[in-house]
Amino acid sequence: MYSKKKFSKSRKSYKYVKKSTGKKIHVKSACVKSKSLRSKGQKPFIFMRKSSRKRKDGSSSRKGSSSPRRKGSSSPRRKGSSSPRRKGSSSPRRKGSLSGSSSPNLPVETSHMNNIPDDLFGIVSGYLTNMDRIRFGNTGKRIDTFFTDNRKYRKYSLVGNEALKYIMFKNIRNRINRKGTVIYLSLHLRDLNLKQMYRDLNLEQEYIKIGDIDLDLNVLKGIPNVSISDIVNITDVSALSSVHTLTLYSMHGVTDVSALSKVHTLTLVGLDGVTDVSALSKVHNLTLEGMHGVTDVSALSKVHDLNLWDMEGVTDVSALSKVHNLALGGLSGVTDVSALSKVHNLSLWDMEGVTDVSALSKVHTLSLWDMRGVTDVSALSKVHTLTLYNMRGVTDVSALSEVHTLTLKDMEGVRDVSALANVHTLTIIDMPEIDTSVLTNVKNLTIE
Repeated sequence: MYSKKKFSKSRKSYKYVKKSTGKKIHVKSACVKSKSLRSKGQKPFIFMRKSSRKRKDGSSSRKGSSSPRRKGSSSPRRKGSSSPRRKGSSSPRRKGSLSGSSSPNLPVETSHMNNIPDDLFGIVSGYLTNMDRIRFGNTGKRIDTFFTDNRKYRKYSLVGNEALKYIMFKNIRNRINRKGTVIYLSLHLRDLNLKQMYRDLNLEQEYIKIGDIDLDLNVLKGIPNVSISDIVNITDVSALSSVHTLTLYSMHGVTDVSALSKVHTLTLVGLDGVTDVSALSKVHNLTLEGMHGVTDVSALSKVHDLNLWDMEGVTDVSALSKVHNLALGGLSGVTDVSALSKVHNLSLWDMEGVTDVSALSKVHTLSLWDMRGVTDVSALSKVHTLTLYNMRGVTDVSALSEVHTLTLKDMEGVRDVSALANVHTLTIIDMPEIDTSVLTNVKNLTIE
């Protein structure tokens, strides 16, 4: 059926010539041309070495390979052979590989894979191993082409020294961007080791401290998720305005964050130099923690998800009534939360100055955590989903029978829950002294 013909004197490589038609077949690494032979009832062959085309000058076109094949190996490798693997290959041959008698049956129909749209094809092909791509035959060619033309499906995350190399060295950025797309970059001081970085790059150490390096954040444009922590020499973050998710920790050199208004999800922690956050009203998800210089948050009423933690300078939150999801914690200066009745999802944690929550009866989902000043929750009977955690001043929860979903956790002052038998979903956690035998009528009861 096929005859072999040597065509390169420098290396013993072969091509097959079909006797009937004279058609030349080049056999490359890990390519199996036996499917058509099996369908015709003929004996298949498997040839695992790459073939190289002969150049005009007589040299081989195959790169990085100058060693000839072993003497006496002038015929294709027979099925079931156990010859040693090529030098330089460290990975063992996996069970079910295409060489030898253990080769699995090739798929009968692969056209369905070729009909999958590109957006789904990138996801599906990400679960395929190299051997799976070979088994798909013509579909494997589409996989190679797809990953070459669509770099966005090759995703990289850079942390520590790798993130610093990406910022500092243009050649490293170009190499990474040619291969794929960076989707996450984390530059935290605790993850950096400058000595190790220069040692890896075989460079003389120029900088002893990260503060001596001039970092250009403009190279981070296009990266969707960026996290930077404790880099004191960064003072201007306006170049990060196009980032989708941005987190800045303890950036004491930063004083102006007005340019970050277009960021979708923004987290600012411990930025003591920032005093004005009014420009962040267009941020969708905003978290401010330990921002002691901020005193006015009234401009943040249009933020969809707002979290304010340990903001000692904030005393008035009445302007935040239009926020959809609002979480306030450690705001010791706030005493009045009655204006927050229109918030859909409200969480209050460790608000020492708050004693009255009766105005929050119209909130859909309300969570009260460590609110030691609150003693009366009877007005919250119309809340749909209510969570009370470690409310030591509360002793009576009988008025909460109309709440749809109620969670009580570590409520030391509560002893009687018999009035909660009509609650639809009730969860009791860390309350061992409670008699739960009276709650048999509760449809969804969870006791932990």
